[in-house]
Amino acid sequence: MADRRLVALLLAFLSCACLAGPAELEVNACIVSDEDGFILRFEVSNVSENSITIPNERLPWGVDGAIVVAYRGTAIRGGLLRRVYLIQDDFSENRLLRRGGKQYGDVYLSHIFPELRKPVAGSPVTVMWSYSVLDLPVRQETIGGALTLLERDRCAK
Repeated sequence: MADRRLVALLLAFLSCACLAGPAELEVNACIVSDEDGFILRFEVSNVSENSITIPNERLPWGVDGAIVVAYRGTAIRGGLLRRVYLIQDDFSENRLLRRGGKQYGDVYLSHIFPELRKPVAGSPVTVMWSYSVLDLPVRQETIGGALTLLERDRCAK
């Protein structure tokens, strides 16, 4: 029951994400697969009129980046997948996103959710992500989305 409440809270949070003006960053994600499993691939685009500097660890794939949750099952029956927290180096360098520029990065879902390595027939997996930009020099607050593993390999890049 607590799993469903957490998922409902995350979805409500994503649907209520407010913008304080025109967006300055666009964040998109898609799921790809390779020999190691599933990957959540992010694309961050600067759609503002200025360059934006973002610390590496604050990019969606960084140490302090996006919140990622995986849920296996249907709305009626299912549960959150257990997450493993990996040790990552904290690279405190900055990335400069010039006007119109893009950056790409990956979150290895099969590494942080080991259960994804074991497919379960008839039990879909939904991956939800939320990315907060509150402490970055941009106007918007939160960006997020949800994808199913069935939507994999549909990345533009």
